Amino acid sequence: MSQATLLSGARELGQLIARSKALCLDCRRLVAQSRVLIGSSRRHLNPHWALAGASDDAVREAVRDGLESGELFPVDGNGFGARGTRRLCSVCDTLVLPTDMEIWITEPRPARAHAVCYAVWLDESKVWRESRTKLARSQKG
Repeated sequence: MSQATLLSGARELGQLIARSKALCLDCRRLVAQSRVLIGSSRRHLNPHWALAGASDDAVREAVRDGLESGELFPVDGNGFGARGTRRLCSVCDTLVLPTDMEIWITEPRPARAHAVCYAVWLDESKVWRESRTKLARSQKG
């Protein structure tokens, strides 16, 4: 084999490896995106997957009470999503099963929540912050 043939083959192999890596990363991104979509739509498609004993109103009330008492802290949307790890949800105190989407918060202290509970927690945190800002403004002047 000539030197040119070997260089051409090595170049083609390098291109093939680079393309494979790019396709693999793209595939992983699509799988992660699909898991998020499946987790968020599962409860809408099948009521069996809904949180047992917890309506949206009950979760909202639990979050409000937790924020006022300091048991829960305001969240800002910085959480990591993953498959449930059979740990208690900080909001509804039920297990986050592996079939559920779990949001893991690290700051200001560790906490875990069902994706549905976390969405309510995030909404109520925004309302809680706004009410605190309005209260501070009214006390100033």
